Amino acid sequence: MQSLVALTAFYQQADLGMRDLPIYNAALQIEATQARSYGDDELAVVVTPWFMNLVIFSDDDTHCRQQGAKRTVELPSGRYEFTQCWEASVGGFATCALFSPVLEFESQQDVMAVANAALDAVFDTQYTETTEWQQARDAQVKPAEPSKLDRRGFITAGLAKQQVTR
Repeated sequence: MQSLVALTAFYQQADLGMRDLPIYNAALQIEATQARSYGDDELAVVVTPWFMNLVIFSDDDTHCRQQGAKRTVELPSGRYEFTQCWEASVGGFATCALFSPVLEFESQQDVMAVANAALDAVFDTQYTETTEWQQARDAQVKPAEPSKLDRRGFITAGLAKQQVTR
C-alpha cells in the first residue's frame, strides 16, 4: 500500500530529530506490518524507536484533515479510539497508540512479533470482551443536573436541605 510506504518514509525523516530523546530505543528501527483490508479501510501496525501504533488508512481521508480529532472505529475485536492525522506526503490516516514509548523491547524481532500479534488480535472476535479500563471509560456518566435551590439552599450551599432531613 502506497500510503503505508509514504508513512514509514515520513517517520524515517522524523527519526533524525528523535534520536537524542530519552524515549528513543536505539535497538529498534522503523518498520510496518503488512497492511490488512477491513471494508474500505487498510490497517497496519507501525513501529518506530519511540512508539508502536495501529494505523488506519481510509479511501475517503477527508475527515483526517481535522488533525488531532478523535474518532471511534468499530473493528472485529471491539471499539478503538483513533486520532486523525494528515501529512501532505502521506495523505490522511488515523492512529491508535499501542505502546509509547517502546523501551521494554530489546530487539526488532521482539517488537515486530508483538506488532503482528496486535494486528491479529484486532481482527479476532474472541477479544471483544472489554477491559477494566474500557468499562470504566464507558461507565462515565454525564454529571447530574444541579438541583434547583431556594434562597436558603443557595446561601447555605445546600446544607440547609441536609439538616432538614435528619
